[in-house]
Amino acid sequence: MRVLILEDQAADAELMATELRRHGFVLEWLRVDTEAAYTAALERPPEVILSDYSMPGFQAPRALEIVQARQLDIPFIVVTGSINEEVAVDCMKRGASDYLLKDRLVRLGPAVAAALGQARLRRERALAVEATRMSEERFRRYFELGLIGMAITSPAKRYMEVNDTICEILGYERQELLGKTWAELSHPDDLAENVRAFDRVLAGEIDGYTMEKRYLRKDGRTVDTLLSVKAVRGADASVDH
Repeated sequence: MRVLILEDQAADAELMATELRRHGFVLEWLRVDTEAAYTAALERPPEVILSDYSMPGFQAPRALEIVQARQLDIPFIVVTGSINEEVAVDCMKRGASDYLLKDRLVRLGPAVAAALGQARLRRERALAVEATRMSEERFRRYFELGLIGMAITSPAKRYMEVNDTICEILGYERQELLGKTWAELSHPDDLAENVRAFDRVLAGEIDGYTMEKRYLRKDGRTVDTLLSVKAVRGADASVDH
């Protein structure tokens, strides 16, 4: 684990490194005590930063500000000789992961482990959000491309979104379709089968189905389709759309 220690007392930095090793961490650490050296060290971002609160010409709030300006998500723990509650709260508000006193270094290992775990969760959440965004973007492009008729419907069977192709298939303008349910446009002889399958999706028994189905166009004609349905569920497993 790469650790950057912002500390003007070499002996104190060594004590921190010793405590982390005692906790089971394998370390590659560097001590700096000036803003210039600190900024240079961030060119190779560490996995965690340990910082004294106040050093000659440089303080922890400024060090934290530099990390944030570079948009680096690095656990930042203030380790200082003395600190009052107001200053400690201010550090946390500014984004510090934790703070502790030098005479209580026994807390350092658990504090670092917790901060690393929180950082890992943040990265995983960010990756999940980005993956969802990309998936939605791909779906949106395919939806709008219009190779096939596509619609997003609610659990109440109402059309929420439709593409141009399904409007052409059914003979309706977009706004007309958005005011209807698919049940209204289903051929009476096919509706019961469709509703049975749909109810199984709502009940959580299946996530989707495919069936041959006839719809009734606006002009009254019947159109044959191959219907494919796939549920998108929320966090509670209920159908979102």
